[in-house]
Order: sequence, then C-alpha cells, then structure tokens
Amino acid sequence: MNKRYGNARVTTDFVKEAAFATLGPNLEGFLFLDLFAGSGQIGLEAWSRGADVIMNERDGRRYAFVKGLIEEWQITDRMSLNRQNALTLLSSPSFSGPIDIAYLDPPYHETTRGTPLALAALVAFISSPLSAPQTRILVQHHESIVLPPNHEGFAQTRSKTYGETVLTTYAFQ
Repeated sequence: MNKRYGNARVTTDFVKEAAFATLGPNLEGFLFLDLFAGSGQIGLEAWSRGADVIMNERDGRRYAFVKGLIEEWQITDRMSLNRQNALTLLSSPSFSGPIDIAYLDPPYHETTRGTPLALAALVAFISSPLSAPQTRILVQHHESIVLPPNHEGFAQTRSKTYGETVLTTYAFQ
C-alpha cells in the first residue's frame, strides 16, 4: 500500500505519455473526465495541456490528497473534483456534458455484480448523457480484462499493451 495515495495504483509515466501522445499537446477547449482520479496525475496532466477537467475519486484519502494539490497549486479554474461512486456519478451527473475525452482507469481487479469494473464503467459511460459522437474514451485496464470491440456505436480504434496494463481507445464510428 502506498501511504501517500492510499491503495491507488499510480499510472506509470510510460502509459501516461502514451495516452497523451494520442491526445496531443494542446487540449484547450476540451472537457476531460478522469472518472477514477486516484492520485490525480491524469487529470492534472490534462489540465496542464489546457483542458477543462472534471476529476472523480470516491476514496476519502485519495480525494483529500488531490483536493490538497488543487488548492496548494491554486488551479481551481477549469478544474472540479467530485467524490462519488463512479457509476452513480455517470447515472446522475452533477455537471453537464458532453465530455470530449473520458479517461477510465478503475482499480484493475475490482468488479461490480461480477463484471470487471473497467467494462462496467465503459458501458455506463457510453450509456450516459455525458457521451456524444465526438467523445474519445481511453480505458486503462489489466491485460486479463477483455473489452468489446464495439459498443453502441463506439469502436476500439487502438489497444496497446504496456506490461500488464492495456490502454484501449474508443471513438464513435
């Protein structure tokens, strides 16, 4: 367990760089959702590239850590932080969409009703009012989790493995 981030698995620099290489250096004008913020590094990187960012972290310790960073760095403009169950947030968002870029990186081995959380979050996001034809979805998941090639008009455009981590990208087709 990592004391600073609770039991959050921190995305490696290599995976983070790969994710943002696909998105580009300038995210100005984009609304970015980091649904499972953990340490906040993905949402903070998107913010540093100009995106308006919504982060969500249900764990109290991790939420407090990210909130402390946001306050300490005085980056409250273009940034909001929620503390909710991710699937609940998607079913009744406290903000308006649509989301331009969604980053879904749930705990790798967590399930909901027997379904891997990565798959459940992908399906819930696509079914939510936050997704739209222009939305790009990046799902960071364990290599043992198989995501569908397409779902409700969204199709995998890229899937790359980095050790035990897979980064799968979806776009509307």
